[in-house]
Amino acid sequence: MNGQLPAIDYVNLSNAEHTRDILGARDVNRLDLYGSSTDARYTFSSNLYRGLLEVAKLHPDVLLILNHCRNYPPSVMTQLIGTGHWIHLQFRLRGVGEETLGSVQIKAPENAFLVTSYPSETAVLRRSEASVEQKTACIYMRPSAIEQFFGIASDAFPAHLRWIADGANADPRYHLQPLQRTSFSAVDDMLACTFNGAARKAYMRAKSCELLAEILHAVADVENTAPNQMNLNSRDIQAVVNARDIIHERIECTLSLAELAALVGLNRNKLAVGFKRVFDVPVQVYWRDLKLLKARDLLRSSELSVTEVGWRMGYAETSSFSRAFTAKFGISPRRLRSNAAGAHFALERDTR
Repeated sequence: MNGQLPAIDYVNLSNAEHTRDILGARDVNRLDLYGSSTDARYTFSSNLYRGLLEVAKLHPDVLLILNHCRNYPPSVMTQLIGTGHWIHLQFRLRGVGEETLGSVQIKAPENAFLVTSYPSETAVLRRSEASVEQKTACIYMRPSAIEQFFGIASDAFPAHLRWIADGANADPRYHLQPLQRTSFSAVDDMLACTFNGAARKAYMRAKSCELLAEILHAVADVENTAPNQMNLNSRDIQAVVNARDIIHERIECTLSLAELAALVGLNRNKLAVGFKRVFDVPVQVYWRDLKLLKARDLLRSSELSVTEVGWRMGYAETSSFSRAFTAKFGISPRRLRSNAAGAHFALERDTR
């Protein structure tokens, strides 16, 4: 995975020799989970990173490509587009990617899906930033497969997105949106699938249909959005993801929404709207629930009192902390502390 890698051809990913060259890893194993030469799952590793890559040919003109890598290194490669027009649906759960087609440069942040049209006989320059985790699912297909394989007519898309299914475009086109939360589950399900043979192919086909349904649902929502509602570009989406990361890093801090927005370069309103759209939950609710989860861990594993735990999580009054905790977990913090203490005592007694 470096700047010297050869060009990648998605259609040829089932070829083990080609894929080993692309992965650039020390150990690459091809797992035959489908019983077919056109489908494969690879595991790979080096001293620094490890992961898996899976390709399934769901239809003569539809490829599913799954990628999950830990300690993902920076990479630069060229993707070759052969004869005919292709559509690339990219569901990016973790890691940041960038692609350049001529003068068109597109950056896909985490928690986003990107739909791109590739004209015939072109090349795409792909860059990926180093990340703790890279997790993506891609559906690479001919435009005609939208109707022939998925059974969706082009007029099911909003007018400004009919190019996805209508056929060839002289120039590259793309559409970027926050990823729907239900898409995370679909991708994780595919990565964790334990089926083999025809059952695996059927499962991947069904999950791919689910992901495309998510696109249709999401673009319909955008089409029906009131004109005065804001749009989010790739920079805005990345800023929202950065805000999420800050929340995790500073879980015990008490920041206002305006202060958090300033840290990531957004205004208060755009952060509030963007966070809800990307993570499907208001930022205040996300932060509150994260604090309560941390409080539960502290009550189970530390000697801090209920009042002290509440203070650490930003609650000035123990009664407010107790009400929020009970509403979230169905048990009061004092009762949880008592149960945890009893279990610890029993463990010590049984191990004497």
